[in-house]
Amino acid sequence: MFRVLKDLLNLRVILSEKLMIKTFAAEGKKQDCEVVQVCLRGLDNDLNVYVTAYVVPVIFAPLQNQEIELAYHCYPHLNAL
Repeated sequence: MFRVLKDLLNLRVILSEKLMIKTFAAEGKKQDCEVVQVCLRGLDNDLNVYVTAYVVPVIFAPLQNQEIELAYHCYPHLNAL
């Protein structure tokens, strides 16, 4: 979960954990991550689903040096982005 989303939803931090964060191109590093919980309620029933999530600053970095013309050709709806 993005930190911005946590703030927009005004989610309370239930604990903090140190995690090893690894990306595809970089070495892993330990980082303190907040843990939040959100409740999803059913529209037609009394079912509640609780989701626990780690709060991280980013999920992925923007891609660089990637050819996107093929994607635009195969997926025309991406042209609107």
